[in-house]
Amino acid sequence: MSAPSTTRSPKYDCLCAGIVVADFICAPVTRVPDAGGVVMTDAISTAIGGCASNVAMDLAKIGRRAAVVGTVGSDMPGRFVRDELAQGGVDTTHLVETRAAQTSATLVINVRGEDRRFVHTFGANAEFDGRQITPALVRQARILYLGGFFLMPG
Repeated sequence: MSAPSTTRSPKYDCLCAGIVVADFICAPVTRVPDAGGVVMTDAISTAIGGCASNVAMDLAKIGRRAAVVGTVGSDMPGRFVRDELAQGGVDTTHLVETRAAQTSATLVINVRGEDRRFVHTFGANAEFDGRQITPALVRQARILYLGGFFLMPG
């Protein structure tokens, strides 16, 4: 008879580290406005963006235990990102908040019949440098996913 196993299953199926972004997306417009001009859109919505947060959210949707490791600002987009991830079933315990930078954000401009255009700021992602991914934290996960890690300045 074999001895009972003393190993525990990891806390997370996947630890998703890296880029965390708040996306601001406009419904399709007919054209990009001229300088100083305006065009109307039917809606402007907010969404989770960034490799780490997107993967964590998708994993949670299919019933996997996911956590995100990244940095957001202490601002409205940061609260939105944290709340959306948590409501989606993602563990946000390791999502660091900073007052030194705004939450990374992307403005997504959709023009009918054309490819999307993006206006982006690194924001708080510039403060993420990998030190937040400790060996003890990695041991809590079956898989470590690094999303956009080498695209960040830090």
